[in-house]
Amino acid sequence: MATYRLATNKLSEVSGSFATIGTYDDAVYVEGEDLKSPFEPAMIPQVLQERVSLELSKAKANKLEALNASYEDFVSTLAGAPQTEILTWSQQEAEALAYQKSKQQTHAPMLSALSQTRGVPLPALCAKVIAKAEAYRHFIAYAIGHRQALEDSIERAQTLGAVESLYIHFALPTQAEAEADTHSQEIVANTEGQG
Repeated sequence: MATYRLATNKLSEVSGSFATIGTYDDAVYVEGEDLKSPFEPAMIPQVLQERVSLELSKAKANKLEALNASYEDFVSTLAGAPQTEILTWSQQEAEALAYQKSKQQTHAPMLSALSQTRGVPLPALCAKVIAKAEAYRHFIAYAIGHRQALEDSIERAQTLGAVESLYIHFALPTQAEAEADTHSQEIVANTEGQG
C-alpha cells in the first residue's frame, strides 16, 4: 500500500478503495494502491504521524480495557460464586485431594466445616470439589486463551479501523471445540513421552 495526499476540497470527486489515515493542513492522507489523480503520492507529515500514533495507542488501550472487563464479567458468570468463595477454591481442592489420599478429616478442616454446615458427607463433598475444580480449570483455560488471543490481535493492529473491527465476545466452547481441544491435548500427551 502506498500513501497519497488529496486536497480536502477534492474529496467529493473521488471514489475507489482507500483507507483514510488522517487530515492535516487542508489535505486528507490515505493509503491505497494505484490511486490516480486527484490523489498525489505523498509522505505522511510528522505531526500527522504522531497524532495517528497517539490515537492508535488510545484506541488500543480502550479496546484492551473493554476486553479485560468483558473477560472478568464472563469469568464471574462462569464461576457462579462470589469472589470471596472463589479465593478459597485452591484450598478446598488441596484439602479434598489430601482427604481422598489419607481419609483423615484433620487434613480437610475447611471442607469438614463446610460438610457439617451443609449436611453433605465429607467424601461426597471432596469428590464434588475435585470434579468442579477440574471442570473450572478446563473452561478457565479456554477463556484465558481466548482473552490472550484477542490481546495479541489488539497489539498487532496497525490502524484504528483494525482496532475498532475487533469483536470482543466470550462464550463457553461448543461441544465440537471442546472435543477438538481434548483431542489436541491427547496428541500432545501421546507425543511428550516420545523422543
